[in-house]
Amino acid sequence: MSTNIMTRLVENPFFAKINVLIAFFSINYCIAQSVPELEFFTKEKINLEREKIKNAKIKTITEISLNISTGKSVSKTPKESSDTSVNNYDNNGKLINTLCYGNYFYRESEKSIYLYNSTDQLIERITTKRNSAEYMAINHAEEIDTIEKAIFKYYENGNLYSCFGLGTIDPIDVEYKYNEKGNMIEESYWCEGEKCIEKYTYDGDKLINIESGWCSTVFKYDDKGNKISELLTFSNSPDTIETIFLYDENNFPVKITISGKDILTTISYEYYYE
Repeated sequence: MSTNIMTRLVENPFFAKINVLIAFFSINYCIAQSVPELEFFTKEKINLEREKIKNAKIKTITEISLNISTGKSVSKTPKESSDTSVNNYDNNGKLINTLCYGNYFYRESEKSIYLYNSTDQLIERITTKRNSAEYMAINHAEEIDTIEKAIFKYYENGNLYSCFGLGTIDPIDVEYKYNEKGNMIEESYWCEGEKCIEKYTYDGDKLINIESGWCSTVFKYDDKGNKISELLTFSNSPDTIETIFLYDENNFPVKITISGKDILTTISYEYYYE
């Protein structure tokens, strides 16, 4: 199972979980108030779907978000409400960097570099972000460049043990537990002085539910084993976020649609084959 864990880490930035957690912490506010943060949350969640890619590599991911009631772009500037990321790999197929540009959170550019140990385990991610004038004006940012780091540790069997993040945010320390099959069954981390635990439930090896004290995510699959939907609900809000997945003849995700409160986001994938 350690190989599967590393596949998720390398082929899809599962290590972006740090950013997902940040978004999770403020999701209720995001849904009600902050469209850019909601876009950020949905994009990071979609990044987790890269585990679908085996014989193909993702070339680009393009995201467009619209306000459901008006049909207009959710962007607060005249720029297109879209974002494109490009992945680069070494000769052995390891992801070595990701470039993100466009209207991503109103930033001009973002670059992530991934470092590995001698056994090809991911041990560090370094992300540099350059803010646009629009981003600094909207978010009252003072620095043009920011740097964030994520450091990873492993059990002896190769399963991910912990992920520790440093940067412009408060440090986040996440620990993982697994069942006898090697499936992750628990994540624990501290948020605002409280220990939070997310528990994972499986049907065989298929993840069917993630439960925490404030939200629940239910997963459904087709007869080929492809995940076709996710439904995120909250304990203290009637709002939901539903994600629908569409696949091509090779069972690669080509279109993903996320609908939340007043927002419809579409993510399209483009591949190159080796």
